[in-house]
Amino acid sequence: MTDALQFPKPEPTDTEDVVWALEAASSMWERGDGREAVRWIRRAAESAGDAGNDLRALALARVAADLAQAANIPPSIPPPAPMEPKSNPQAPIPPMDDSDGPSATDYTIPDGMPAVQPPEPEPPPPPPSSPVAAGSSPSASPHAWRPRQAIRVAVEPSPDDRNLLLVRPLAEGETAPEHAHEAMLTAMEAGAHLLSRKR
Repeated sequence: MTDALQFPKPEPTDTEDVVWALEAASSMWERGDGREAVRWIRRAAESAGDAGNDLRALALARVAADLAQAANIPPSIPPPAPMEPKSNPQAPIPPMDDSDGPSATDYTIPDGMPAVQPPEPEPPPPPPSSPVAAGSSPSASPHAWRPRQAIRVAVEPSPDDRNLLLVRPLAEGETAPEHAHEAMLTAMEAGAHLLSRKR
């Protein structure tokens, strides 16, 4: 009767755990260890159920029951424990023994030496002053920021002097002539008016 039974094989829809368990079951079955083969088939059925493939889990459970009955294996054999990952897990770090080194309580203060107290934490810095408040009173700071004028101009070299530039301001929306360059003229002095003579 055992020869008439078809041993389950992995299917494309099986998860890695199911394929792994079925391969282990097939290896045990070929060695003649029917008990371990049934255990691994039951493990594959549980893995299929955990993956949500209920039909596959039911089919594998039926095959395990048929093989167990054919080989006179009691149905109460628990499935094997999940196999460890293929990669070698790192060994856990052993706890430190008290004898390995001195602890904080092993040190004593010699006689006559005062105990050193830990430094007190520094107070937090004061919050920065509000920029609105600082800007509302420009007389409080002698170096208060003042805007600098910048105008858009057309620049071209003088035909009579190479070291002389002819600069003409451009109105809003006006473009520089073909023979001139468009540039931005910015005053270095705060409060200066570029379109009027310096006083």
